[in-house]
Amino acid sequence: YQRYSALRPFIRNYVANSSRVLMVGCGNAVISEDMVKDGYEDIMNIDISSVAIELMRTKYEHFPQLKYLQMDFRDMSFFSDDTFDCIIDKGTLDSLMCGNSALLSSAQMLGEVCRFSSIL
Repeated sequence: YQRYSALRPFIRNYVANSSRVLMVGCGNAVISEDMVKDGYEDIMNIDISSVAIELMRTKYEHFPQLKYLQMDFRDMSFFSDDTFDCIIDKGTLDSLMCGNSALLSSAQMLGEVCRFSSIL
């Protein structure tokens, strides 16, 4: 997996600092922190793991630009259509393809992501 520094040229080219970003399957990755340090202002991080979400909420409690929600990305009905300007997935789809019901789970996730504007 690549670090933000390697992805930065692509993200900077397509995602404005003011964009509402959804980070799907954030886990304990630091990409959201790196994006905030690079000027991004609104990043919603979701993960199915409540342990990961609580860890990250505590770690980044002084970063108001970062929000964390425990959520199954196959059902993001909590968010209305067009809530986000950009969705970033660094490895979630790949991990879904390795699990049980891979095709169904992947289709559900992509169906949810398609309700939003841009996909990276």
